[in-house]
Amino acid sequence: MARSLAATTAYSITLIGAKPSPLKEQDCPENIEFLPLPAFKRLGLKRFLMPLIVLKYLIKLKPELVVVNTPELLVVTIANQIIFGGKIVYDLQENYLRNLVFQNNYPPILKHILGGLVRLKELLFSPFIHHFILAERGYEKELDFIGNRFTIVENKAIPDEQFHRKKLNNINVKFLFTGNISENSGVLTALRFYSKIRKAIPGSSLTIIGHCPSSSFLKKLQNETEGDIELIVSSTPIDHSKITKQITQCDFGIVSYNINPSNENCMPTKVFEYLTYGLPIISQTGTVWTDYALKHNTCIPLNFEHLNVDEVVGHLKEFLNSNEPKDIPEVKWGSEEKKLISLIDKLLA
Repeated sequence: MARSLAATTAYSITLIGAKPSPLKEQDCPENIEFLPLPAFKRLGLKRFLMPLIVLKYLIKLKPELVVVNTPELLVVTIANQIIFGGKIVYDLQENYLRNLVFQNNYPPILKHILGGLVRLKELLFSPFIHHFILAERGYEKELDFIGNRFTIVENKAIPDEQFHRKKLNNINVKFLFTGNISENSGVLTALRFYSKIRKAIPGSSLTIIGHCPSSSFLKKLQNETEGDIELIVSSTPIDHSKITKQITQCDFGIVSYNINPSNENCMPTKVFEYLTYGLPIISQTGTVWTDYALKHNTCIPLNFEHLNVDEVVGHLKEFLNSNEPKDIPEVKWGSEEKKLISLIDKLLA
């Protein structure tokens, strides 16, 4: 989003958040400035001090418009607006209430308390927000506090010109799982799927690459992987170019989320990425992303809990023999970029 706005040369942009890699910082346009926050743990004391640091930056910058993408920063953003003016856009990257309640990131009682507090904060502060950006189309029906002040800007893919899909030797089928590595993201389901398929396709392999914030889950994952499974997993975010490289070198991407109310109406960013680089997906029947990929003939739908291995292998071979990578403009960031720039231009006119 910052790059798209910077390219117009109409705006000076400051990003407040996690410290970027030196390479990413050097690679950014001159009209993008970084103000990094100190590292903190999910339940550490430092986390609760971050809003005060952000408020200090806001008072110094006095921005005309603030795009805030976490409910934790709503109080200080609105306080700054009341004192110094300016407009606020709330970028809803997630339905935070559902994420807290239906994902196992916190103890049971705590997650319900946190979820309730987040939604109360959003309801109370929504009158101060000029506009909402929704990262998912499904949020339009899930969030009743947004009214008609919203624009859907999906997390579509930005193709990297240095990566192109390679012609592969499809005798040995290469499977891929990318993204957030957690129980909710379905990586264990992907492992179970692969353990059944590998018996029918002996030369196959599976690569798992992504960020795993939980050290205990990472140990569990390491204990369940075997020789023909490549694990490229880190407790810190992995450089995205490494993930893109894997996407262009594999035959199928596995999308195996544990379906619950936090993701049932969402479109995983990696689906847009896979389709951008011509990687067909294997995913659960009846999901938003499966239906979307089927529309472009880039998906093998199945039920992960009740696999007919022979039938799946037949579909895999058929895909490998007949499927040609397609150029699908609607999965790329270009269409969303226009909406974003138009919105910001209108808000600051």
